[in-house]
Amino acid sequence: MTRRDEGAGERKRAVAATGRRRRGDAGYERWLTERLRELYDPILREPIPDDLERLLGSFEPRPKSGRDKP
Repeated sequence: MTRRDEGAGERKRAVAATGRRRRGDAGYERWLTERLRELYDPILREPIPDDLERLLGSFEPRPKSGRDKP
């Protein structure tokens, strides 16, 4: 077992014990973000299906309220 493998095991145990990741996992976060983008970016570029677009267009617009202001 390499040091890298041991470190991965430690991280898994820490997450399991605390439910949170340590701050030192920036590399993992970067890796995860890249993988998720690889998976979902092509899907986000697909056009909205016609049936869904018609359904969304059939809804009445919401009235503007004071809460909507930034």
